[in-house]
Amino acid sequence: MQEANQVHSSPNNRTIVRADPRQVLLRGGIRFGFKLLNKAAPDLASLAAERLFRSPRRHARPAWEEEILAGAARFSLPWGAEALPAWSWGHGPTVLLVHGWEGRGSQLGAFVRPLVELGFRVVTFDAPGHGDGPSRSATLVELARAVTVAMDEVGPVHAIVAHSLGGAATTYALSRAASVRRAGAPAPRLVFIAPPISAVRYTQHFAKLLGIDEAVRRRMVARLEARYGVPLADLDALSAAPRMNAPLFVVHDRDDREVSFEAGAALADRWPGARLMSTRGLGHRRVLRAPEVIAEVVEVVTGTPWPVRTGIETFELERELFERDRRRAV
Repeated sequence: MQEANQVHSSPNNRTIVRADPRQVLLRGGIRFGFKLLNKAAPDLASLAAERLFRSPRRHARPAWEEEILAGAARFSLPWGAEALPAWSWGHGPTVLLVHGWEGRGSQLGAFVRPLVELGFRVVTFDAPGHGDGPSRSATLVELARAVTVAMDEVGPVHAIVAHSLGGAATTYALSRAASVRRAGAPAPRLVFIAPPISAVRYTQHFAKLLGIDEAVRRRMVARLEARYGVPLADLDALSAAPRMNAPLFVVHDRDDREVSFEAGAALADRWPGARLMSTRGLGHRRVLRAPEVIAEVVEVVTGTPWPVRTGIETFELERELFERDRRRAV
């Protein structure tokens, strides 16, 4: 693994840390309820925990995301009896944008214009349980299946830019390699921004947040594994990394409070030939719109330098900190 470079944000652009609404809620009645069930009815506690684990929150799109989608061609990806909403811009080799947990495809919209201007087609989608996608539930497994469907439908894919859990889902999808083999295409170039590495660790964090003990957590995991027929250990990106042959570029902020910088660094270290770019002061989501990050990612994907544009992009970032209607959702 090579550490490509470090980007430091201006002191005036420091991340504003907001309380996670779910954490606030769980500190109250829900967490208290789980503590009662924990001992009195562990089976019921594990059932309720498993359902909550599969229940992402949806967030309204802010104005800047709506503006980006307004310029796209909308289409659908097959998803059983339903369909996943998808959007496409431009023409040329395809770059697939994959959102993370409780995210939306349009969250990666800052990459659209430079990629299109350099002659690429950009595609994104909303996974089940996210954005405009169907269903009320989802896990990494559904997100990975959505990545596979997207690759099959729009492939061959030149590159994938994935945020957060989208990186883990992409790793799992590619490790199965079904869509790549069917398409007969080479492995796409990969960019993972703030990627987590362990599904098991996430269940441990989730259990701590709920206040359930280890026995109930194990029952919750058993329910998840029975539902999807996949051991959670098989979903760990860190375990799959040494077997991967797609070129990987990891971007991770050292001040990320949702997925630690150490996770991205460990993935880059295990993945053959991967490079790591570290930033500071951008957190888990603002990193998706930082001009320095956009320029670096676009060059990695296209092979063509893209100038760092600190004019209107930086101004828009600062506006979001003070204008509530333009602020990005969590």
